[in-house]
Amino acid sequence: MTRYATEFNDDLLSTIGYGLAIQEPPHHFSRIFSLFAAEERRKILDDAYDNARKMGVSKRDFTLEQFVVASVAGCFGWERHETEGAIAIEWDFDPANATALRLPLEDQIMVREVIRGNSYRGLAIVVAGTTLDPDFLTQHEFSHMFSRVVGARVLSPEQAGAVASCVTQNRKSFERFADQGSGLVADAGVFPSGAIPDRDSAAEMQHNAEWLGTLLASNEEVKRLLLHSQTEIVKPDSLFDRFDLEETASGLFIPLKSSLIIAKSMRDVVTAIERDRNEIRSLSPRRFEEVMRALFETLGFEVELTQASRDGGADLLCLRDLHGIPFRLAVEVKRYKEDRPISVSLVRSFVGANAQFQANKLVYVTTSYYTQPAKDFANNYASHLLTLTQNEQIKDWCQHYLNDGVRLL
Repeated sequence: MTRYATEFNDDLLSTIGYGLAIQEPPHHFSRIFSLFAAEERRKILDDAYDNARKMGVSKRDFTLEQFVVASVAGCFGWERHETEGAIAIEWDFDPANATALRLPLEDQIMVREVIRGNSYRGLAIVVAGTTLDPDFLTQHEFSHMFSRVVGARVLSPEQAGAVASCVTQNRKSFERFADQGSGLVADAGVFPSGAIPDRDSAAEMQHNAEWLGTLLASNEEVKRLLLHSQTEIVKPDSLFDRFDLEETASGLFIPLKSSLIIAKSMRDVVTAIERDRNEIRSLSPRRFEEVMRALFETLGFEVELTQASRDGGADLLCLRDLHGIPFRLAVEVKRYKEDRPISVSLVRSFVGANAQFQANKLVYVTTSYYTQPAKDFANNYASHLLTLTQNEQIKDWCQHYLNDGVRLL
């Protein structure tokens, strides 16, 4: 493939990988279990083990170690069968086989660390893989029991806020996958044939696009089931009332007293960013957008901070009068980690969305970096319209803000 086609195919594959990960229950429950200490995770494991023994009608009893080994190795299964008119669940594995398994070294280590309470991902695999089998994902009995378990382990407002926020963040993972995946599938349908060197490359791209389309088709149903189960277990509303939490604009739950810290002056925030760009990481994506609004106001624009939107829309709409002529600027803001680049598909989506807001100039702002295809697209196809900016430009804007001595927010 050409470099452009290879980059696009890599985007397809990475998005497929992301979709496969988020549609697996352990991905989401890892976030929850990471918020507990080792001792609390061990208690959660004990409760899950006891629950599996009570719910199952096993042919043989099994120890805690056998339960973890079977879960990590995947040698378990649930069976439905009629018992006097009711649906029963059978724990279907032979404990002798579970203890005799020759697991890979990494799985042996995971089993040991799960039992010690040190592996939150391993615990997520055990809980999600054994008691959250897809056929019983929303089973009320387990959800009701486990919500009491989680609730009893949450001991502080900060921990309660973090646990409650997990459901919101998991929902955003599904939405992010849907946004990025649908854009790539659409782009694959109109990908220029001249950029694909041979039939094999074209077939590979088509295969990956179809695979991604299949994942997207199941995304909503998997999201509904997983989020319903997590909401039943975590019960954010209950934690909200119990610990006096409030929801931020970015969907995080925080103790009410923490809002005093978040509400510090914009000048303090900008000063911190100007001194150390890593301070940006402490801001929520929405708070970072608010910072960018303040910076563009300093540049003489009237700025509208749009409602939180999907990728491709403008986060800021800026208007300024230039010698009697209205000048409209649209800004897309991405507070990404340094190792998460802005792909060409994101840049193309932003340029395409200008049909809606009709800006004279587009500015893309990120805290990470742009892939080479994204830069090529900006330089070759949108140089008259689009400017790509990164951390150095943000620092310059911060210095301008502080030198002008603008008002505090």
